[in-house]
Amino acid sequence: MLKLMPVLPEPLSIRLAQDDDSAFMETLYRSTRDDLIGLGEMMLPILAQQYRAQQLGYRSTFPNAQYWIVEKWGERVGLVVMDINEIEVHLINFAFLPLARRQGNGTHVLHALQQLATQAHVSLTLNVSHTNPAALKLYLALGFVVVANHPSVSQMVWYSPTT
Repeated sequence: MLKLMPVLPEPLSIRLAQDDDSAFMETLYRSTRDDLIGLGEMMLPILAQQYRAQQLGYRSTFPNAQYWIVEKWGERVGLVVMDINEIEVHLINFAFLPLARRQGNGTHVLHALQQLATQAHVSLTLNVSHTNPAALKLYLALGFVVVANHPSVSQMVWYSPTT
């Protein structure tokens, strides 16, 4: 596993997640589940269970994954989960709180990850859900290409100029 750190422009910053970030990470997960959040408080236990299952899946599939917290003006606003190896930087999860969306924060993070991939001489890969056309549009605008379509996601790659 390569040890590289993304660099973000102020007022954004990024740091490795710590134990005390777990509540934030679960809150962030819930904020991404528009399909269930409108069903009220009865969904909270189900969302908590799904969050735990997601985390177990990530840790099983990507045992070397790095969890990074994105902050803006010192407040937690986002999460980046990635696996960096000799072949690729794989973006596993990438999310922002609703108040931090559509402000260019995601673009700044993706540019930083592209720089990181360039430094490592590898490509940047990710999967995007077919139910997230805004993310697909952003990735395409930043030079990612679709390399495979699956029933629920498109697999995308950004090729570093150094690969």
